[in-house]
Amino acid sequence: MKKIDIVIPAFKAQDTIDRTIASIAIQSIVKDIQVTIVNDKDGIGYSKVIKRYKDIVDIQEIVLKKNGGPGVARQIGTSKT
Repeated sequence: MKKIDIVIPAFKAQDTIDRTIASIAIQSIVKDIQVTIVNDKDGIGYSKVIKRYKDIVDIQEIVLKKNGGPGVARQIGTSKT
């Protein structure tokens, strides 16, 4: 079965990403969803959020080597999912 890929380009989004993932986690089709956070080289990371939701949501983080903006992050996330 194919999954629904949700690509989230993120740059210093630690204050809002938790609410985003929580909203995904309560969906009735959560087992069919794969979430990819594309960290646009913010230097902080999202490992705490991933750890909190890893048992509920199929979630991963891709960390870019340099900041490229949301369009680049979105394209890389789309290409890798």
